[in-house]
Amino acid sequence: NVLEIGAGIGNLTAKVLPRYSYTASDIDPLHLEFLKTRFSQSNRVTVRELNVENAAAIDGLENCFDTVICLNVVEHVEQDEQALQNINRSLMPGGNAIILVPQGQWLYGSLDKALGHYRRYTRDDLIHKCERAGFTIERVFSFNRVGVFPWFFNGRILRRRNFSKFQLKIYDSFVWLWKLIDRWLPWRGLSIIVIARKEGENTTD
Repeated sequence: NVLEIGAGIGNLTAKVLPRYSYTASDIDPLHLEFLKTRFSQSNRVTVRELNVENAAAIDGLENCFDTVICLNVVEHVEQDEQALQNINRSLMPGGNAIILVPQGQWLYGSLDKALGHYRRYTRDDLIHKCERAGFTIERVFSFNRVGVFPWFFNGRILRRRNFSKFQLKIYDSFVWLWKLIDRWLPWRGLSIIVIARKEGENTTD
């Protein structure tokens, strides 16, 4: 039973399906309409509006899901600790949250502002906030080390609000190479993922 927070137009949703039950959520009305149309033929997909930093949005969803997927969402909300607490409430005891956020406050610049980011995270900051929300940390890892320099150069030096088409074309053309070398680069990645478990044991069948 999966809850995806910030499903957008459902690209990840389509990759993760099928599941016994999948709830795709968002706050954008256009995204919600698109999701309803895209997955209208699946009786296992539920689409609903959900503002993750609003505690009332979780009312009725307590202890409902064994997995919550929340990718590139928490940095967009002002009350991120409240959002993490709400994610915890929605999980069954022993359930897991997969949370992806941008890493490195020193990288925060015009690109982040254009995307509506309130912050970027350090590894320790994310761990501590998850623990305060009631999670036990299972695993933490970063990725996309290759993207750190372009992000810093464009967002902090040039103060751009987006990447040029030429830059994106070059980056996309060499994705195969970035995958090969990324793990060997000696600095932390552009993004960080935490696998966090809700304390307690799931006693349901």
